[in-house]
Amino acid sequence: MMKISTIVPTKLRTSKLFAATLLSLCISFQNPIFAHDNGHNRNNSQSQMQRHGVTDDFIDEIAALGYPDLPSKRLVSFKIHGVTSLFIKQLAELGYTNVKAKRLVSFKIHGVSAGFIQRMSDLGFNNLSPKRLIAFKIHGVSERFVKQIRDTGLGELDAKRLVAFKIHGVSVDFVQQVRALGFTDITAKRLVAFKIHDVTPKFIEAMKDLGFNKPSAKDLVALSIHDVDRTFVERMNSAGLTELTARQAIRLKIHDVDARFVAKVKDYGLVANNPDTMVVFKRFKLDDDLVAAVKALDLKDYDLFSFLDEQLDYHSDFMDNRSVAVFERAIKEIHGL
Repeated sequence: MMKISTIVPTKLRTSKLFAATLLSLCISFQNPIFAHDNGHNRNNSQSQMQRHGVTDDFIDEIAALGYPDLPSKRLVSFKIHGVTSLFIKQLAELGYTNVKAKRLVSFKIHGVSAGFIQRMSDLGFNNLSPKRLIAFKIHGVSERFVKQIRDTGLGELDAKRLVAFKIHGVSVDFVQQVRALGFTDITAKRLVAFKIHDVTPKFIEAMKDLGFNKPSAKDLVALSIHDVDRTFVERMNSAGLTELTARQAIRLKIHDVDARFVAKVKDYGLVANNPDTMVVFKRFKLDDDLVAAVKALDLKDYDLFSFLDEQLDYHSDFMDNRSVAVFERAIKEIHGL
């Protein structure tokens, strides 16, 4: 068998790297099929470490700070990105001890310095996780941005919400524009929802032009989600459903009440100008069989809930009084045909 001393350079045998090299050689001899590849990879690792200045002293310094036995690839990345013993000590002084090695590299890549951490701490963000600090840097949550958002009066937003603001584009200008349209008490959560669902100042103005004079922030999000637009409202108006509220328009959209269905209701001789009743007709899947079933009812002595369960497989235990009244009105209209 070839002696280790004949294949390990003399300089390497006196180095701190000798143990790692020796282990690799032993593995290679035990697995001769891969001996050549291991040797190639080992030589490449040694070359990379030497090229980037990974010295014995550097390895010792890093190990003494809580990072022993790092693979050569990680040691090289430390050197490339400037993860020094000084940097690790600075983080430790701020309470960031035992940060994962890969996080230290990410800190350097994204500019999470000790100074940045301290400035965030001064703003009240103490003990942010390494992952959150990196997110701040990636998405641009800077000291200036934090102060600007606080100046809008939204209060002390948490770290998660500030990152969400940046991800979805909730800027100071956007907050001011929305507030100028009457939403002075809008919450941070609702502002993010506005951005996610494309509730822009232009959209808000368009909804007001359609007659939804005082839609709530929640209603505006729902209007956008369900594609309530000028075309839909105008078609409903032409079909006889006028002066719709935002919530009525949303319910019509949710239950797919369109102009064609309104025409069908009229063909049956039913009143087609009440949006809530129209939704019930749609849920009943209005047809001849339903009309026959309703007309067979004794309106003075029937169980509404049993009828709904039979016709709609509808669990009506939690219906409020308003919903009950709407269903009863629709049944009376059909019964009167």
